[in-house]
Amino acid sequence: MIIDGFNIRLYDVERCVCDAVKFRNKVGMDVCSEIINNYLERPDRNLSKLMDYARKLRVGKILEQYLQVKL
Repeated sequence: MIIDGFNIRLYDVERCVCDAVKFRNKVGMDVCSEIINNYLERPDRNLSKLMDYARKLRVGKILEQYLQVKL
């Protein structure tokens, strides 16, 4: 997808959550926390898929800490 002249790759929701965690310093901690909260409220969430992405993107431990606090 091209947004404002930039080529943006869109993936599924779980990948976007992991990207938000990975770039939490750039997007802000409050935005990252809100993204995780919104994901956890979704009825179609898939936590195993989320953790698979997190491990592949090397943010598994960080995301686990967030999820332990939220759940």
